[in-house]
Amino acid sequence: RAARLERLAALRAAADAITEQLGTKEEAGCEGTEGDGASYRALSALEARLDHLREEKKRRLHVLSQCTEYIAELRHKLKIPEEQHPDLPSPEKDLSQQVLVTYHTEIERLEALKSERISELIPETRSRVAALAAELHVSAAELAAAVSSDGGDEEQQLYDLEAEERRLRERQATTVKLFALLSKREGVLQQRAEMRASANDPNRLVAKGAG
Repeated sequence: RAARLERLAALRAAADAITEQLGTKEEAGCEGTEGDGASYRALSALEARLDHLREEKKRRLHVLSQCTEYIAELRHKLKIPEEQHPDLPSPEKDLSQQVLVTYHTEIERLEALKSERISELIPETRSRVAALAAELHVSAAELAAAVSSDGGDEEQQLYDLEAEERRLRERQATTVKLFALLSKREGVLQQRAEMRASANDPNRLVAKGAG
């Protein structure tokens, strides 16, 4: 029983810590722990609650991680100076609903700026896409099939261009990794060839015999 009560206390402490981080007001729901049966029920209920809290914490961390990446991307594309970046709360310290709202509010603000500057962003993005396409030897036909031409809906144009830029950057990263692996393999093969050549070097064999 003592071990069970100790386990209950540890679970309550863990649940309370996550509850505080999430900014929720849930109760432990472990009333009536006097009898053995109640203690087992309390232990089971608290374990289930803790699992739920951990899943919710994981979900919010994932959402805020995606928000952080998107905010950084928007700030970069909009060329917003760092001194103009509003301070955002750290997800590691606070995962409350208010923090989620704060991040989404910043995204909405940046997206509004993006809409205002869309006529500037389209040629800038198109230029980056063209540079990536040239570097990766993407054909004009493949590029034309992926992005809409000038004219028409500007939001759709920018959406298509950004999607193509992401696709080409992923291909670029894959290509860099592939070249690194090939270079490493070539270095290993060259080292092996040099070792074989050194082993079969007649001058080395003569010197060894003389020793």
